[in-house]
Amino acid sequence: MTDTTFDKDGGVPRATRLGVQAERILLPIAVVVALAIGIVARIVGEAGPLWIDEAVTGVVAAQPDLRAMAAMALQDPNAPLFYALAHAWAGVAGLDDAALRTPSLAAALLTPFIVLLPNPALDRNQRLLWGALLALAWPSLMFAQEARSYALLLALATGTTVAFLRLVATPTLGRALLWTSLGTLTVLTHYLAAVVVGLQGLAYLALCGRRALRTWPAVLVVLPAVAWLTWHAPTLARFADPAHAWYQLVELRHFSAVATFLFGTVELAAWTLAIATLMLLRGLVAGVKRRVPSSPTSAAVAVLVSVAAAAVMLGLGALRPSFTLRYLVPCVPGILLGAALVAAEMSRRVPASGLVYLLLFGMLAVRWVADGSVPAYKRDLETQSGSRTLMAAGVERVAFVWDNPLFGAMDPRFARALGGFFFHRAGMPVAVEVFQGADIARLDAWTTAAGPRSGLIWIHEPELNGPLTAHFPPAAARDPAWRCTRTGAGGAGRVAPGVITCLRN
Repeated sequence: MTDTTFDKDGGVPRATRLGVQAERILLPIAVVVALAIGIVARIVGEAGPLWIDEAVTGVVAAQPDLRAMAAMALQDPNAPLFYALAHAWAGVAGLDDAALRTPSLAAALLTPFIVLLPNPALDRNQRLLWGALLALAWPSLMFAQEARSYALLLALATGTTVAFLRLVATPTLGRALLWTSLGTLTVLTHYLAAVVVGLQGLAYLALCGRRALRTWPAVLVVLPAVAWLTWHAPTLARFADPAHAWYQLVELRHFSAVATFLFGTVELAAWTLAIATLMLLRGLVAGVKRRVPSSPTSAAVAVLVSVAAAAVMLGLGALRPSFTLRYLVPCVPGILLGAALVAAEMSRRVPASGLVYLLLFGMLAVRWVADGSVPAYKRDLETQSGSRTLMAAGVERVAFVWDNPLFGAMDPRFARALGGFFFHRAGMPVAVEVFQGADIARLDAWTTAAGPRSGLIWIHEPELNGPLTAHFPPAAARDPAWRCTRTGAGGAGRVAPGVITCLRN
């Protein structure tokens, strides 16, 4: 009797060969499904009112011309590119919620497709898995309907990483210009992306040596960004003052949140890290056996650069309050490339196991949509609902308080525009009085003296220990001449974040 369990050439189990062939057919189908899930999750996610950070975008986008937009952007610590895009788009589509969020949605829809183009550093399966993971991972979903820079940042960081892979494979001036151009745009979307782009540059020099040095003219592309940063430096220094820091210091207990942000669950992150470590050790052992040091692939270098950049950000955040999870977004493309390499290696050893890995990300994406897709902090920290209440009552004067340390660093003109943004957008401008710092006596005096058609909006973030936290709830909430409502977690009490809106009877 003939044994047909093994192929005649090479002793490869027939089941394994059939599994590989089946995966070659099934993987593109799985990627199409992943892209479809990702698109639906981005489009149908519950949008909700604009939260306070999105209102900041609205303030800059609402400026009447480019000069005024740039002047207002210079008063905010964020990089300018998304603001410029939002301002240009608002000139076409207006300032309503959907219009302000459209640039982010467009960038989020584009991102997974960027990595599917042929790339000499990656094989077909690696590219397909990378694109699918970018379609499904939480950082790709949670910012898709947010009028902030992070969806655009992810798209540009993805393009920069792809350009880096192509550059390292073939160092030419044209490819270097593409990488530096995309990298500069990424940094002009979020300044901390400079950590990733800078480490990519160092890796490029280390890997390509003299060939890299011959592409030096590409560095000239960076000069406009340097000029803007010089112009923006005073504002950045003001917000960098520890007195205005709203971040917590990074501690070991925060690493579970980092893992969940990147992979959806701590378990999936741990599994990915364990397999990646085994792959690395296996490569090192193989190099020792051959007595030839293993040369890392450009894909592996891109992954290590992103991991190192994330470690730098976390390390800086442990030394001084300067980190929040969304700052990891420029590291996400490289980290998910690492996950794609892990999935591809899994399938090489156990056919279809990479598809199971992809399925787990798909299940997490579906759960994201089923859970409502709007993080609690966005529901807690929105002044749009309270502004509507005051507009319906015809208020003419509004006191605006944001009990966050960073509010003290904000230019008073910007703060007034922020407090009155929804009124201005609705064509009902009001006189806005802002209360920055710990001067509760001035706020109490304003509350006592306020007449009819006066309102108060107070954003309460007790966990940040802002200068007015100890004085919450405000005097208006205890004064029968005022009627107050509360939105956000818990609906009441001083320990829950939220917004209190008060109307003078």
